[in-house]
Formats: sequence, structure tokens, C-alpha cells
Amino acid sequence: MKYQAEYGFFCNLLHSVTRAELITQLPTGLDWGLVLGLADYQGLSPLLRHQLKPVLAELPVGVARELESSYFQAIYRQLSYAEETARLLEYFKGAGVKVIPLKGIRWTEELYPEPGLRTFADVDILIERKAQGLARQLLAELGYQPEATLGEAVFLSEHFHGHYYLPRADLSLELHWGLSHPRRVKPAMSEVWQRARWTKYGRQATLALSPADDILHLAMHIGSHGLMSRLIWFLDFALLLRKHQAVLDKEQLWQAAEAIGCKRALGYCLFITGKLCDHQVLKYLPDRGVGWRERLISEYVWRKELLFTGTYACLFFKLLLIDRFRLAAAFTGSRLKERTWLRKRNLIQFEP
Repeated sequence: MKYQAEYGFFCNLLHSVTRAELITQLPTGLDWGLVLGLADYQGLSPLLRHQLKPVLAELPVGVARELESSYFQAIYRQLSYAEETARLLEYFKGAGVKVIPLKGIRWTEELYPEPGLRTFADVDILIERKAQGLARQLLAELGYQPEATLGEAVFLSEHFHGHYYLPRADLSLELHWGLSHPRRVKPAMSEVWQRARWTKYGRQATLALSPADDILHLAMHIGSHGLMSRLIWFLDFALLLRKHQAVLDKEQLWQAAEAIGCKRALGYCLFITGKLCDHQVLKYLPDRGVGWRERLISEYVWRKELLFTGTYACLFFKLLLIDRFRLAAAFTGSRLKERTWLRKRNLIQFEP
């Protein structure tokens, strides 16, 4: 491995988070410029500073200063995003629209010991498909602007989320009515809503995905990004499994993954997470084993450091994580076909 020391350091970092332990001894021979760059790209800068608290004084001055800056910027961003999310939830609740906060904005409170340790670029919320029109109206009332305007029928059939922007707060929002691209996997959203659980977000109660749906949603997310996935997502995966281990049924989880078409993505997530973060997650592999693709891809990605160094074969790996060939073929050209179809019918207009 070209970056064996740095690779090993990040694995130790992720393992320490899952064990709720801090790093008390610095390894030698690290390229700290590379470490800082990778930490920023992988969404781990605040966690790096947090886990190195016992040995911050031993770091080079420039490195320690950079970590402090990243940490406080992340805290500020998380607090401002959390405040805006609370406003959104309250406003939507007042209008009778059910909302589920997704991914980073909720996990920063549920999974991590301090605010700001889980970085994210936008706020993701899930609504019922039937409430999409009203939700867009509510967002407009709150000052959000759509990044693109699409015909209603096209948006519902070709998308599972829309992008919005709040200029005054420099905040991006993804409004979801599905959990993944409809051409790739199709969770039964009515059942997802039936399984939703109540949890706390800040000072208010809010709906959240069931433990199994939360895990499968993250597996679909990682599978759809392939080698462009961030290490923070695999850490989320490990922490979710640890948090919900008492209520998770392994067989039911795999049956659900097979039913919606994300079995390969789930197997890949387990293999990579086991290597990166927590060997205990491998117990969630099915007793009959997983397909050769997941194991082969995971071993190759791990051995070649592809999660760190990147590759031009991102699309190829992404397709191998899709369960059925017809879905892979549809997913490959869906975005191009979709945009061509929209432009021909003058249904897509980008905001200036």
C-alpha cells in the first residue's frame, strides 16, 4: 500500500469512534498534509480533532490550528442547520405535513457524542408523495428557492427528491418523497411510513425511519455513489448497527433488502464497514453468505485503497452493486435519457 500508514491511521480513527474511545498515542511517519486533506474530503475533520484530544499538544502547530478551525466551523454549521431544521419541522407540522429528517442532520444527534462531529452539506427531509405540492408551497413561504423547475408528473415519475436553496442562510435542502432513484430500487413508501418511529430532535418530537429502513436507506445511498462514497457514511453504518442491534432481525433485514433490490449494496456496506470501522458488523452477513460480487469488490477496493485514492472506474463499481441487470442498464442511461426527454419538451428550466 502506498499510503499504508495513513490508511491504518484512519482505520484506527474509525474503530476508536465505534468503541467510544479516544486516541492516546500518535503513530509515527504520517504525512499530516495528506491526513488533513483526506479528513476534510471524507467528512472526518471534526471527528479527527475530537478523537485526538488527549494528544493535541503533540501535533505540529499548523496541524492543530487547522483541526481547531475545522471543528468550530462544523459546530457553527451544524447549529445553524439544526435551528433551520427545527423551524422546518414546526412549520410543516403546523400545516399538517408529516416529515422525517434523514441522514446527517438527525444522525449528528442520535449517533455522535457531540454536536458538530457529523458533517453534512445539506438538510434532507422526507415527506409523503401526496404532500409534495403542499410541501413546495410551504418551502416557498419560508424563502426557499428551487434549483430547477420541473413538470409535476415528470418530477414524480423520474425523481425521488428535489433540491432547494435558502439564500439568507446559505443552506441547501433536499426534499425527498422516496428513498432512492425509482429506476434503481423501489421501497414501498406506504410501508416505510407505517414503520416510522417517534424520536427526539432537539426539543421536539419527530418521526424517524425504522432501524431497518434507516440502514437500508444508507446502503442504497452508498451503493448509488459507489467509490465516491465518503468514509463518514461507513461510520454512520457501523454506529447505526450498534445503536439498533437489540431490535434488528438479521433475516428480516436481508429479506427486505432482497425485496427492494439493494442486497448487493448491503453486502458491500457490511464488508467495507467491517474492515474500516467495526469487525462486529460482519455478524449481520447472512448465514448462507453473500454473492461473489460483493466480496470481490470489497476486497479489491480495500486492497487498492480506492476509497482513499479514487478511480476512473467509479461507474463500473456502482453498476456492480445493483442487484439486477435490467436495473443496472436502466440506471446507467436514466439520467441522460431523462434530461434529453425533459429538454425536448421544454420541461426543465434552470433558475438563474
